[in-house]
Amino acid sequence: MRTMHYEILWRPGHVPALLVALLGAVGSLAWTDLRLPVRMGGVLPVDRRMAQWADVRVNPNTDSAASLRRLPGLGPVRAGAIVAYRRAASRPFTQPTDLEQVPGIGPMTAQRLEPYLYLPRGTD
Repeated sequence: MRTMHYEILWRPGHVPALLVALLGAVGSLAWTDLRLPVRMGGVLPVDRRMAQWADVRVNPNTDSAASLRRLPGLGPVRAGAIVAYRRAASRPFTQPTDLEQVPGIGPMTAQRLEPYLYLPRGTD
């Protein structure tokens, strides 16, 4: 079996073009927004955009819709849906995944809201 060998001939114009391409690739990676909240080993990285909610703790069982709207990504419709659901439901929210029962709130939203929820444990 015969192997083919190719020889690359470098000309003076190739080096600057290669450097520009390399710097462009590195620059595009540097400007990419990699700060999205992603679970890595159970830790939710702090996002500068989410820092404004760092001290917010909301109890979905007792707080008003206006108070629930302070949570990231919760607008008036979802906040109202939480209030309407808790009025209709016969049991309180005990864990963040209980919010998935509310129309318009899925697993991703419940996971995102988890650090901002205050769910007191009931006395047994």
